[in-house]
Amino acid sequence: MMLQTTKQLAKAVKAQAPVQARMLSYTDRQAKLGRPVSPHVEIYAFPVTAIASITNRATGVALTGGFASAAFLSLLGADVQALIFSAQEVIPFFAPLSKFCVAFPVTYHSLNAVRSAVWSKNPELLDIPHAAQSSTALLAAAGVVGVGAACYTIKRTVKPLEGEISAFLRLYDDRDTTMGSGIVLLNEQYDVHRFHPPLIYGRRGDPAKEEGEGIALCKADKKYCMITYVFPTLSARAVPQLQAFCAQYCK
Repeated sequence: MMLQTTKQLAKAVKAQAPVQARMLSYTDRQAKLGRPVSPHVEIYAFPVTAIASITNRATGVALTGGFASAAFLSLLGADVQALIFSAQEVIPFFAPLSKFCVAFPVTYHSLNAVRSAVWSKNPELLDIPHAAQSSTALLAAAGVVGVGAACYTIKRTVKPLEGEISAFLRLYDDRDTTMGSGIVLLNEQYDVHRFHPPLIYGRRGDPAKEEGEGIALCKADKKYCMITYVFPTLSARAVPQLQAFCAQYCK
């Protein structure tokens, strides 16, 4: 009786063992045996060449996505330059950060293209030691150019010319005059676009040019306030931003 019971238990254990083994994955079975699956990406150290290669692909994707997004927004009718100008005034440190985010990938991706062209022309130059050295140099050069571009971001201060405030106050009080195509003041040509209560805005210089210095006059808390600014383009879509700027500077 005892021998028969032992045989039955042995058969039961033998039948259950394959089922338990099948419940474990291949990786788990190897781990229990002390034999981790290899190769695995986590067992390798990331050399500078790998980091440089990943960065090259990431900067390429970022540049493509950024320029494509800007082009798509322009296609939809958005004034991208005005949006960038508004962001510079509203978002802290937007100008230096945005310039670094553009300068670094452009510089790094361009330098990588030059290096790849050199390697294609002279394959004997392509070896691991030189690849590591050149990768470090490209990363450092792109970083220096990016930081330099960010530090060079200087917001230009435009001071009102003598007589501008009184002249624009007269225009502010006479709305019909503000609808004119332009005025001449102190030998400066102005393109006075439109009156948007409580704001009047125009610009110095040739109206045909897309860049220049803008002038905005608003009234806040029974006080007149004039600001001057540098703009890439000037359109009616910029009026809300100008009104916000006036309200901020008039406080």
